[in-house]
Amino acid sequence: MPMRELLHTEFAGLLFRAGVSQAAFADLTGYTPRHVNSWCRGRARVPPWAAALAVVLRGHSPADIQQMVESATMWADGSGAPVTAGCGQPAADGHRDIRGAQPAG
Repeated sequence: MPMRELLHTEFAGLLFRAGVSQAAFADLTGYTPRHVNSWCRGRARVPPWAAALAVVLRGHSPADIQQMVESATMWADGSGAPVTAGCGQPAADGHRDIRGAQPAG
């Protein structure tokens, strides 16, 4: 079931209730503060992923989310090095698709 489009006022309200500034959300997501401000002011549509992340932030800080992302994208084999066995080819942005990856061991 597709997520309904979030109104810009709803998105801005979610960030406010989560205690996350537009600049902090931009830093977390890699977008510019100007992009996030455009979403909050209704000058651009709020992407579904941004709306979902804003909902998640109500229960977690940006630092918590960043730590979860780092944990989910890197399996450690005990040496602290990322495990790449079974991973897909690097994407255009240099990140690897880890779906289905198994930790080494």
